[in-house]
Amino acid sequence: MVSSCRKENPNIVANYQKYKSQGFEIYAISLDKKKEAWLKGIADDHLTWQHVSELKYWNSEIATTYAVRAIPANFLWMIRDNHCQECPWRRTGKGFGQFV
Repeated sequence: MVSSCRKENPNIVANYQKYKSQGFEIYAISLDKKKEAWLKGIADDHLTWQHVSELKYWNSEIATTYAVRAIPANFLWMIRDNHCQECPWRRTGKGFGQFV
């Protein structure tokens, strides 16, 4: 795991613990290239949610699909009426907790 990404992990863990009982879930997609380092970072940072990686670094199809140009990149989605939609959290500047 990239050290710049790992700096944000304590905040992500805290929000996950705070909101998981309200249905908040995380699906982490990594742009790592070394499986051992990726898995060690997950364990060391106590990241208990679902994680996936193509282990292709910047050659990841997922990064291309979502136009990821820098890491970490976080996207917040919510499900309302059985539809997944991007959460307006970034656009509105409102607190994260208002959308969970």
